[in-house]
Amino acid sequence: MRPHTPERSTRAEGPAPRTDEEALGLLRGRVPAPPSFWVPAVEYQLLRKEGAPVEEAAGLAAAGLPA
Repeated sequence: MRPHTPERSTRAEGPAPRTDEEALGLLRGRVPAPPSFWVPAVEYQLLRKEGAPVEEAAGLAAAGLPA
């Protein structure tokens, strides 16, 4: 489990994703350019494989993206 740090908060505005498809769709909508989608998408998938719930994995993967 990764430690909580304020700069990698899982708190976000709007509805929380319930499925992997919803989470990846939200990440895709927040990236500044299409090629940059793969960085948060891969991080999301790795977190899910580690056992993180959908909402937590999406929040951590989106932490570095512009708001």
